[in-house]
Amino acid sequence: MKQFLNITVSLTLMLMFSETAYSITSKGSSLKNTRIAKGMNCNKKIKDPLSCMACQVYFESRGEPLAGQLAVAKVTLKRANNNPDYICDKVFEKKKKVCQFSWACDGKSHVMKNARSIASAVKIAKLAILEGPGRFDHFYAEYINEPVWAKPMYCEQTGRHIFCDGTKMAGYKKVPAAPQLIALHEAF
Repeated sequence: MKQFLNITVSLTLMLMFSETAYSITSKGSSLKNTRIAKGMNCNKKIKDPLSCMACQVYFESRGEPLAGQLAVAKVTLKRANNNPDYICDKVFEKKKKVCQFSWACDGKSHVMKNARSIASAVKIAKLAILEGPGRFDHFYAEYINEPVWAKPMYCEQTGRHIFCDGTKMAGYKKVPAAPQLIALHEAF
């Protein structure tokens, strides 16, 4: 088990610290080589899954601990049914004048400007797509009132976001970042 963990961590670190987005195949979907640059406009309907996920991480969780950014990406992937081809659809989805993710329809300009945050968002997006979705399917920011939908759910807090699992009973706890994510954060 330890050897498998070391191989997984090595592969993850290689992926996280690469300069370009290499092709990743997941469930028949291929992510094309993508270069996401400073000044990329996330307001336009982007079709590339990695770009959509990087925009999602950048605008939804930039400045959060890596564990929180990764959790945001994993919720997004879970909502896309673990299929990278549906990430863009889910990020920009709007039902009854309500968006899945607030930044995607708040009317503001969404141009990625901070190079370090862009690099982090791309790395987190790649890692989430490689690892697959997590257990949580909802999240909200700690600075807003608890949404009605969150009351019956089991929720955990990471950074300034509260992540909820719609299949579990009510409960709440604040969870510290996993040690490997703390090490990755220090390596950035």
